[in-house]
Amino acid sequence: MLAMFACGAFAMFLAGNASAQEGMYISGNLGISIVGDQTASGVDEGEGPWSDETSLDTGFAIHGAVGYNFDIARAEFEIGYSKNDYDTLSNGQAEADGDLTATTFMANVYYDFKNSSAFQPYVGAGIGLAVIDINDLRASDWDADEPAVNVDDTVFAYQIMIGVAYAINQNIAIDLSYRYLGTSDPEFTDQDGDLDYEFSEHNILVGLRYTF
Repeated sequence: MLAMFACGAFAMFLAGNASAQEGMYISGNLGISIVGDQTASGVDEGEGPWSDETSLDTGFAIHGAVGYNFDIARAEFEIGYSKNDYDTLSNGQAEADGDLTATTFMANVYYDFKNSSAFQPYVGAGIGLAVIDINDLRASDWDADEPAVNVDDTVFAYQIMIGVAYAINQNIAIDLSYRYLGTSDPEFTDQDGDLDYEFSEHNILVGLRYTF
């Protein structure tokens, strides 16, 4: 028992003095996606129930990146994917089927706050593109013969990140982060007309980063 405790303490000591080294890295993150209620506006507000306010359930998000650690700063290219199921349409008056997905292609930069511990806080920002897809959206009580909504748009995207990494050793770090993703307004066109939506997303993510 004493030997196990000593080994554990020694491992914590090594981790506490570890910090990520310079060099190329890969990272992966998995967590939750929260998308705010959406309200249509713009060119033609259409006629279907999805042209009013819609709400979505909490979904999931997954991100992968390859980058380079310059000791204090990091730069990376990241691909992300999130999916949220629709909850209600028509200002909460109708239950909904279908989902919304966002696929992002981002160039990110991070500033790491170096210190003597294994915990390393950081902040970051990124810009890129987001492909927003609405898939098989319909009110649950729509007639089966009425077509579901399937539309997409590619828009400018930006994000800000804040988090903390814990260095297990010089190569491996565990990561906990929050990020906010915003985009220019997607414009969707279906059989009822053109609709502009606002899109924003909140992610809480846990991940792993490996530096070569």
